Amino acid sequence: MSELSQPSNARIAKNAVMLYIRMFFTMLIGLYTSCVVRDDEAKLEMLR
Repeated sequence: MSELSQPSNARIAKNAVMLYIRMFFTMLIGLYTSCVVRDDEAKLEMLR
């Protein structure tokens, strides 16, 4: 088989690490956003 159709283990490991890093940052952004929304809702509740 050619080199393009069969990726090396190093390339697979690198892609897996990049996916984990991307997932971690996406999770951080989601958690931060939910905290901001919850804080805003709490402030609105105090005004009522």
